[in-house]
Amino acid sequence: MNYTRQVVSYQSEGLRIYALLTVPRGTPPPGGWPAIVFNHGYIPPDKYRTTERYVAYQDAFARAGFVTLKSDYRGHGDSEGEARGGYTDPGYTVDVLNAAASLKKDPRVNRRRLGLWGHSMGGQLSLRALLVDRDLKAASLWAGVVAGYDILNTDWNPPGPAAHPGQPEPPLPAPAQSECLPEGIRGPPPAAAPRHRRQGRALQLSAGAGG
Repeated sequence: MNYTRQVVSYQSEGLRIYALLTVPRGTPPPGGWPAIVFNHGYIPPDKYRTTERYVAYQDAFARAGFVTLKSDYRGHGDSEGEARGGYTDPGYTVDVLNAAASLKKDPRVNRRRLGLWGHSMGGQLSLRALLVDRDLKAASLWAGVVAGYDILNTDWNPPGPAAHPGQPEPPLPAPAQSECLPEGIRGPPPAAAPRHRRQGRALQLSAGAGG
C-alpha cells in the first residue's frame, strides 16, 4: 500500500472529533499533497465506527496521491458532543470546517489544493462549508441531499419511519494508532455570512503513530 492510514482527532468547538486520515507515502511534491475532506452520509450515530464505511473511496484517492480526512462528526462513534443531525443544525458543518482548517495546518498538505467529497447528507455539508470557507475550491457531490431549509424542515422527514439514502462500505482492518490534529476554525452556522477566524497549530503526532 502506497499510503498510511491512521485514526486522528481534532478540536471542534471544544469537542474532540475523531477522523480517518490517509497520507501518501514518500516525499510530498512542491507545495504539499492535494487534500480532500471526506463527508459521509447519514449513518446512525450509535452504529458509526471511524474505521468503517467509505473505505474504498478514500483508498482510491489515497492511491492517486491525495491526503484524505473523513470526519466522524460530533456524537458519532467515540467523538464527543451530541449528534443533532446535519440538516437543520450547524454542528456537523462546523466539524467539517474545523477538519479543513486542521488539514491546512499540516505541513504535508497544499492548502491551495484543498477540496471536499460528500455523499448524501455529506453533500449538503460540503456545500455549506464551501459557502463559509473560501479556501475550499472544489467539491464532488454524490447523491447530495440539497434543498432549502423550508423543504428540509417540511418534506425531508415526513411522519413515519425516516429513510436515509446511502449504502455502507465494508470495513478494512483497523488502522494504526491515533494522533492529534490541531484545533481549526470555529465556523458560523451556514446561514451566516462567510466570515470567521482562522485558528490552528502545526500537526502533532502521538508517540508511535504510523501505518
